[in-house]
Amino acid sequence: MNFLANECLPQFMINVVQALGHDVQDFKREKPQDRRVADHELAALALQRGRILLTQDSAVRHGHWQVTPDHPGIITIRVKNRDMAFLTRLLKGCLASLDENLLRGNIAVLRRDQIVLFSQNQPRQAIPLRLP
Repeated sequence: MNFLANECLPQFMINVVQALGHDVQDFKREKPQDRRVADHELAALALQRGRILLTQDSAVRHGHWQVTPDHPGIITIRVKNRDMAFLTRLLKGCLASLDENLLRGNIAVLRRDQIVLFSQNQPRQAIPLRLP
């Protein structure tokens, strides 16, 4: 899968996703240093590039991110545990449990034991994690 990593995503998470064979563009390497990029601008950039947005931004949970049916999707990682080994295992499980078709037009919220998929047209759906 092809991802656009939000500036708030730690480098080790980007490395994990790349090590799993996915293509990741790291937005913090190209972000203008003199201004904050609004959430809707980043979502639009992911759509323009045909990339799934990968973030830890809590605004996703509060409805500040919107995706259209043609958007590649958003994955947001919402766990309190900051242990690198745990997060690595969680990311691997998430990417093993999702595919591009399932993500298209949706927001996937990764929690410690499941993925909750939000769609504009359907009720939210809980997806069990396949942890390695």
